[in-house]
Amino acid sequence: MDFGKTSFSNGLVLLHKVVKETLTDLARSRLLLGAFFVVVEYDHCSQRDIGVLVIVDNSSGESSYALALKTLKCYCAAQNYTIDVIRLGRDGNYLKNCRQKNFYLQRHCFTVEYMKSKPDLKWILFLDGDIGVINPRHEIEEFIDERTDSEIELIFYERLITWEIMAGSYLAKNTPFVHDFLTEWSNYTSNNAFHQDDQGPLHQVFLKRFVPSRASYRICEELYNTSR
Repeated sequence: MDFGKTSFSNGLVLLHKVVKETLTDLARSRLLLGAFFVVVEYDHCSQRDIGVLVIVDNSSGESSYALALKTLKCYCAAQNYTIDVIRLGRDGNYLKNCRQKNFYLQRHCFTVEYMKSKPDLKWILFLDGDIGVINPRHEIEEFIDERTDSEIELIFYERLITWEIMAGSYLAKNTPFVHDFLTEWSNYTSNNAFHQDDQGPLHQVFLKRFVPSRASYRICEELYNTSR
């Protein structure tokens, strides 16, 4: 099943994009990480309605992702995006409504609660803690064109080597449809021994929502529940 760059009428899209910028390009430009953000000029003067959200667990904390988070914070400051880092265990308000035992699933419930508490943010870019910025000249809006894609509410990307839908980052519009999708995903039972925490459940939610009448869905569901 190929979901590459496929739009669904109920507001979900998968976006497969190959990033051309590489570390080699940066080295060729003789730009060091510490000075990279200084040489870029921006003229944005107002806060945007797009936020960046990173959720980390107690065992790793922010120290494990210090370099990646530093690039994100610099990028958001330069581009006037809101950025928040939520640490599991320190944000009790989220824990009240998010009782999932698996951290990777629980963080998507956190994302829903965060979105509900930030009605002024139209879009949220959810990122794994180890994802940093390489080229800050690109804007998040490049992946959103509401003039032609007004029905798009949720954007994932595919892993090139396996074509699986990646759970580690996505662009989510702050809408009831997205809240419902992420909640269903977060409440899915994960077979931790085989299905990589939230990665397997994400595919199950896609199958359940978009191909429920196909016999292949039942086959996939049985394999998901019995694989060890």
